[in-house]
Amino acid sequence: MASLPATSTSQNGWPASPDPLSIDVVTIALPLQRGMKTIQVARRAAEAFSDIVLWWDQNIEPVETVYGYNYREIRGYEGSGTISNHGSGTAVD
Repeated sequence: MASLPATSTSQNGWPASPDPLSIDVVTIALPLQRGMKTIQVARRAAEAFSDIVLWWDQNIEPVETVYGYNYREIRGYEGSGTISNHGSGTAVD
C-alpha cells in the first residue's frame, strides 16, 4: 500500500488523519443489549451515530460489535489514495 498522507479528507470530504485527536474524534459509550460498547467517531457526528446504533440495537437486532474511526484507504481500493470515511470518524460498521 502506498503511504497515506498525514492529513487529508475522507471520501465524503471530512478531515481525515492518522491522529484522531487532530480531527476531533471522540470515544462514546453505548449501553447496548449485549453490554456496554465504545466507538470512536467524529465529535460532530457522535450524537447521530449514537442514536442510530442504539435504535438498531433496540429495533432490528442486538449489536454485538461496533467499529468507527480507522484511518485507512477504502477496502478493495488500496493504492487509490482514497481515504475511507472511517478515516474521518464518519462511518460505523
